[in-house]
Amino acid sequence: MTVGRNGVFVKWALGFLALVLIGLGGWAGKTLVDHGERISSAESQSAGLKEWLGRVEDKLDKVLNRP
Repeated sequence: MTVGRNGVFVKWALGFLALVLIGLGGWAGKTLVDHGERISSAESQSAGLKEWLGRVEDKLDKVLNRP
């Protein structure tokens, strides 16, 4: 009889562990996707600012070089 109880406990524990791992995997996947979107957004904003600052620098160079 002890083997039967132990077997039921093992099945229940493995089911619970599988459920926890699936939930953790889903959460981690969503977190990675969300962070990936934020990172790509920040990179595109950085590239836009870099381009804008380059144009401002070119205009300042033109203004300062005028007599």
